[in-house]
Amino acid sequence: MRKTIRFSNGNCCEMTFEEVFVEFTSLVTSVMRKANNKFYFNKVEEEDFLQELYLELWRAYEKYDYIIGTSFTTYLYFRLQKGVRDVTYSKFSKKNQSIEISLDAPFKNPDFTLEDFLSIPDDSLNGILNSELESIILSAIDSGEEEMLQSLINRKEFSIQQYADKHTITRQAANQRIIKFRNKLRKVVKEQYFDKP
Repeated sequence: MRKTIRFSNGNCCEMTFEEVFVEFTSLVTSVMRKANNKFYFNKVEEEDFLQELYLELWRAYEKYDYIIGTSFTTYLYFRLQKGVRDVTYSKFSKKNQSIEISLDAPFKNPDFTLEDFLSIPDDSLNGILNSELESIILSAIDSGEEEMLQSLINRKEFSIQQYADKHTITRQAANQRIIKFRNKLRKVVKEQYFDKP
């Protein structure tokens, strides 16, 4: 089986899963190590962790549709974060008292999942504008700023305190970093989205 894969630079390429596996193994390994390094003791066995993330890589390949316009890397990143949560959930179970909803959970119809609903292309003007805005934001993010974006978008899932703990800084220092990052994004969005000719 070959599928069209859209890269972050906009280029598309027909690829088999084996080619995607080779192309994105370093990203999968990097996400696994970054997540596993949160635990000084009692780390997850790397091979077991990788197996779960490789399953998410396969699911991403299987369900990805380049027509939606999202790059495969972006789509894969959020699938890998789901894999990380699945593997490490038990380590945070006392902290995580909120209800979790899986993207694979049936949505109204048993053959229709929440992920299918979220990935339906929106051809309206609003959908086009949101896609353009998402591209502007993603292109403005430097390496290492993904976690700050995650904290801005979903603080329940990745709070400022979690960011601070991960980087061994105070909550106030983490908050300052995220405020600075938010102001950077505001400026980019204002210049490239609202003030464009």
